Amino acid sequence: SERTMGMVEAVETHFPNAFHGFCLRYVSENFRDTFKNSKLVNIFWNAVYALTSAEFENKIAEMVDISQDVLAWFNHFNPQLWAVAYFEGVRYGHFTLGVTELLYNWALECHELPIVQMMEHIRHQMTSWFSDRRNMGMRLTSILVPSAEKKIAEAIADARCYKVLRANEVEFEIVSTERTNIVDIRSRICSCRRWQLYGLPCAHAAAALI
Repeated sequence: SERTMGMVEAVETHFPNAFHGFCLRYVSENFRDTFKNSKLVNIFWNAVYALTSAEFENKIAEMVDISQDVLAWFNHFNPQLWAVAYFEGVRYGHFTLGVTELLYNWALECHELPIVQMMEHIRHQMTSWFSDRRNMGMRLTSILVPSAEKKIAEAIADARCYKVLRANEVEFEIVSTERTNIVDIRSRICSCRRWQLYGLPCAHAAAALI
């Protein structure tokens, strides 16, 4: 959602089982406008995409070294609502309101219509959208959609430089120059957390699967 007053409480009250995340465009704009420091903004984005809490805390420490005021800002922006490392649901790499804004623009086109006609207008738009995407999908020759195919190809390419140690049928130790990661291909998890967070095998998982 947008970072609007009362939104967090409203979601907790009416959708208690939902995972709620802020649109990062709005959060990053607030951070940039508050601190007006390009170095801080760059570190902020590194903190946003950090996959583990340890990586996140390291980035926070870097920001605090530059400005102590960062701590007060975090009191207003709970990391669970924007940081990948702490978000409890799965975003699959989606961090902004792109799709929601598309629906909102469709609603603007018919906002003067009675509610039933407005919903019919949006339904027709979505039917057309799904039809176009279905036709596009029918022309694909790969198993995965192109964006996922590209990420898998990159993971396979990166996997070739790792050393793979097999513990048992499903668990592997993946050794690189940076660190060692543990992969469980049955549970589809990697200690780097990218497989769980993005829904596609990371380079460590690719190495284990190969």
